[in-house]
Amino acid sequence: MCYMIITNNPEVERYVKRKKKQFIVSKRNGTVKEVVMETRRLLMEGWSLVCDPLGGRKERANPYLTVVVGRNGTLESITCDVLRVEQLLDIYYRNRSYLEGLSERQRMDYSAIDCSLTCGALDKL
Repeated sequence: MCYMIITNNPEVERYVKRKKKQFIVSKRNGTVKEVVMETRRLLMEGWSLVCDPLGGRKERANPYLTVVVGRNGTLESITCDVLRVEQLLDIYYRNRSYLEGLSERQRMDYSAIDCSLTCGALDKL
């Protein structure tokens, strides 16, 4: 199966290169919103979520987001997957002012959390 990683986290991109994993990486320079919008576009084109992007996140705000999609979406999965990523957008909007005020140290911590969650999922694919 063909997998694509959509991320705004440079640590995830470095991890994939270091491990020489065969994934397509779509690097987004910006916010969680940009990652969600690109993910939603791909879902509408027939991709599907490979792992739950809310797994390990719950209602926690994080300035970094990594989503893994695969090329096997069905109409039923697309609908559920789009709703799932929309929940990420809701969390982002509710916490936007908090995210904008993070220090560089806090951003580094959040980057490490996102990378750890993602790497754990990628290692199982």
